Amino acid sequence: MPNIENNLQIVLLTRSKLEFFDPTQKKVFPFVFPQNLISDLEIINKNELETQMTLFVNFYKIRPASMIIILAKDVCFELEIPETDDANMQNQVNNFLYYLPFEDSIHKIYKQIKGYSLIAVNHELIETFKFIFSKLGF
Repeated sequence: MPNIENNLQIVLLTRSKLEFFDPTQKKVFPFVFPQNLISDLEIINKNELETQMTLFVNFYKIRPASMIIILAKDVCFELEIPETDDANMQNQVNNFLYYLPFEDSIHKIYKQIKGYSLIAVNHELIETFKFIFSKLGF
């Protein structure tokens, strides 16, 4: 059985590009998002993005393997919430999520030493890349 730690591919997803680290080739391959495919963290053309990602993977001869996707800070929206009662916290969470610049978000609340951190991202963006990579055999 292959050692997964040596074959784990790493994808860094930023606001303007994707950086794909292939441990087999020991290289990082950048994929800059064309404005007609992704703009302001919104997927503009899912089908064309899938086509371009397929060409990207084939051009660099990246073989499917286990991967981890890391979201850069510029892809995430963050709110620090001080210690408060449950009703007030829920109100802050709902208000923050309501004003995000996309329709559907995925979020996580992390307990900190003092208070909480709420991190949210565009759900469609994450699901689109998961779908494309899965379809490509990753």
